[in-house]
Amino acid sequence: MLIESVVVLIPVFLFFLMNLELIRRSLFEVVLLRVTCTEVRETVFGTPRNLRQKKIKEYLDRALGKQLAKSVYGRLEGHLFKIQTQTDLGRLKLGKRPGGVAERFYRYPQFIAFSYRNRLKHHQEIIKRCLFPF
Repeated sequence: MLIESVVVLIPVFLFFLMNLELIRRSLFEVVLLRVTCTEVRETVFGTPRNLRQKKIKEYLDRALGKQLAKSVYGRLEGHLFKIQTQTDLGRLKLGKRPGGVAERFYRYPQFIAFSYRNRLKHHQEIIKRCLFPF
């Protein structure tokens, strides 16, 4: 009886962790996309950098809660750059017209490490880009 319950509980536990990881990743992807597009919109409208950062922090506080938002904001990386050639647009899968790009990266630890290309993978990385014509 004990062996049968262990055999059943281990896959159920791993399935539960996998689902938690999927939910967490989708939440971070949506939040990161919103942060990236907010940064683009505020840049286009000429909002000063400190006000943009304040809006992003307020959104993260509302979306994730104060503690998690502080952690996410501390590890959130990104930059703005210009795309001039069609080759770069195709490589980054951004569309057909050149312009400015806001890019944000977020790397966070996983619940479970797994093997990927003969290496142990401990982290997930999300990259979101937002193209704007100005």
